[in-house]
Amino acid sequence: MSHVSHRPVASGSNTYLVFVSNLHRETSEENVRECFDSFGIIKSIDFAVDKLSGYCKGYCLVEYVELEDAENAVKNTHLKKILGNTIHVDHTFVAEK
Repeated sequence: MSHVSHRPVASGSNTYLVFVSNLHRETSEENVRECFDSFGIIKSIDFAVDKLSGYCKGYCLVEYVELEDAENAVKNTHLKKILGNTIHVDHTFVAEK
């Protein structure tokens, strides 16, 4: 039986993923970077874009190098506004075997 881990998930080589949702459709990767950059080194942003419209699908993953940076980002950006939308920020979860 598997259970869900409620800790930040290490992605690959000791990096930590933060899930951001409720992004405005006109949000750019740069808007996200400006909001999250002050919490630490961002390894990457996996920004979901609709291929037909070119607009943001409303969510993205922000990958941090340090666990503490990811935790601070979640703590300090959850319910913050980007382009007028209140964003929801949380650690990603994984089912463990």
